[in-house]
Amino acid sequence: MKNVFNRAVFFAICAALFFAFASCSNSAGGGGSNPTPIQLPTPTPVAVTYTVTFNVNDGSENPATVTQTFTENRAESLKSFSEMGFSKSGFYFAGWGTSADAAESAYADGADYTANADITLYALWSAIPVYSVNISSEHGEVIPSQATGVEGTEITLSNTPATGWQFDSYTVTTSDSTIDVVKDKFTMPANDVTVTANYTMIDYSIDVGSVANGNVIVTIGSTVSSTANFGQIITVTATPESDYYRFNSVNVVASDGTSVDLTGTGNTRTFVMPAQSVTVSSTFDSKHTITLLTSIEGGTLTSNVTSAFEGDIVTLTVTPSTKYYVLNSVSVTTSNTSISVNGDGNVKTFTMPGQDVSVNASLNLTFVPTSYNKVNTKTINGVDYDIVEFGDWPQTILPKNSTITIDESKSVVQGDFTYCLGSDGNLYAKVKTTIYSIADGLCFSDGSVVQKKEYRWFKVEPINWRILTTSFDHDGKTDTTGKKLLLAECAIIGDRYSSYNSYPTSYIRNWLNGVHRDSYDTYIGFLNTAFDSVGVSKIADTTVDNSARSTNPEKDAKYWNQGENERASGPTVDKIFLLSAQEVTRDEYGFNIERNDDDARIRKPTDYARTSGGTCTAWFLRSPTYSSSTDIRVINDKGFFKTTSSINIRGFVPALCLE
Repeated sequence: MKNVFNRAVFFAICAALFFAFASCSNSAGGGGSNPTPIQLPTPTPVAVTYTVTFNVNDGSENPATVTQTFTENRAESLKSFSEMGFSKSGFYFAGWGTSADAAESAYADGADYTANADITLYALWSAIPVYSVNISSEHGEVIPSQATGVEGTEITLSNTPATGWQFDSYTVTTSDSTIDVVKDKFTMPANDVTVTANYTMIDYSIDVGSVANGNVIVTIGSTVSSTANFGQIITVTATPESDYYRFNSVNVVASDGTSVDLTGTGNTRTFVMPAQSVTVSSTFDSKHTITLLTSIEGGTLTSNVTSAFEGDIVTLTVTPSTKYYVLNSVSVTTSNTSISVNGDGNVKTFTMPGQDVSVNASLNLTFVPTSYNKVNTKTINGVDYDIVEFGDWPQTILPKNSTITIDESKSVVQGDFTYCLGSDGNLYAKVKTTIYSIADGLCFSDGSVVQKKEYRWFKVEPINWRILTTSFDHDGKTDTTGKKLLLAECAIIGDRYSSYNSYPTSYIRNWLNGVHRDSYDTYIGFLNTAFDSVGVSKIADTTVDNSARSTNPEKDAKYWNQGENERASGPTVDKIFLLSAQEVTRDEYGFNIERNDDDARIRKPTDYARTSGGTCTAWFLRSPTYSSSTDIRVINDKGFFKTTSSINIRGFVPALCLE
């Protein structure tokens, strides 16, 4: 500021001297002499100064301001910026402005300045240029020590190559030049830079090694190669040297000992190359021999192959020589162990082990009864009947001059018989003719005469049945059971009915159903001889009507004795039974409703039935007569109703129902 204090002092001194002089004159009063004038000194001029205040202007707070004194109208240099201690991080000093927000500087650092007044000058700041470090790295990660920098900054680079790649070098460029990189360091220029990392792929080795019994190649695409880069798809192809060998397995192991995953089937596998060298190990299997037992009693044993690889499914087939040989077991063994065999029936399978095997089979001679099966249709009196076979029974005699031989050492017990195997593959029953008297001129179907107590062989054959109805009305009422009623086509046996004509307690009913009436009965009976347990289970329990009504023809319930019959009895529940007089006169079963001759009622006896000594061309019904305790109704060889004594030998034609 201007120095006004010096001027005030000067004028005060002058005033004091004036008043002192005047006082002296006046005191002389009356005439005293005039005083001598006082000589004053000449004043020295005082310089005027001004203050320039330098403001840091949002820079460092210490110091916030600095001052400098300037003499009025004298050109002097502004104080040097470097002496003031001002700073602002990230900025450099750009001159002095006359206001804090001046757009341009009014004075440069150390510029001349002529003061005419006090003034505040403000430091103006400009941001220091910061340049970017840009990274270009396709196959690795590059990390600079800092992502930006001012000119002159030293940047250090570090990198991590991607899997399967190795680092080669850096290239650092600006828009118009290349920057030297020394030991992974470079100095930042006054420009943005791009750092490019250069990598090369690593070639890893693939070692196939030596392979026995085949050839193995490794390809990338269609090119055979012993090296590969990380991530490439490698194909391993194995070729056996002959059909006797088979590609078994391949393993790929990396150099660190870890297994490499494989995909594919057959002779080709693929894997993805790891970032390591690998070893490919392959093996080939050889086939193993299957030795079959050459001679098997009762059948033959075959295999679909004579040799197989480990793990192959081998199929074995046992073919019985006759239906009566049933497979018992199949065994597959190696030199030291048994192999599991699977499958139903006569076809078995096993999984081939890694050794030669021997295969054996055994069959048992077994009675295999005939399952229910339709064989034909027979037309009688213009009516079509379905003929079915079900169960088995000795029937036709083996002629004495037959070339068929019977091996009695090969036998099977079925019910009341011991069946032996014939050379034709059929079973035969050896039967002795009865001790009863032999009818005059009685012959078997081969023309040979039936002789008392003679042993003959009879072929075991399916029993043929005629289906009379599929809705058997078992008790004569209007409602039906929905059962099939079957009647045998032949008289299967000849014998006496009983010593009296009561059906419920008769010998024949008990024998047919395997029931023992007396302690001396030793038979197993027809039911459990002709059928096995499966066949028996298919035969229904039938309520058999034994009332007086059942002993009269269907058309007339009072045909005999006004329908009264004291020999009649209550119903029985049987699986096998004889037909009644009422049932063999039902037209719905295809029978004539009259008692006269009827082809539909005719039944021929089997050869086996003739072993009883009777002709057995007539066959018993279950219906007793009303007049005699021993008489029973029969059908003769013409299909006509007759009456005979229950102790006579006649044929038996069984009936049964199926659900």
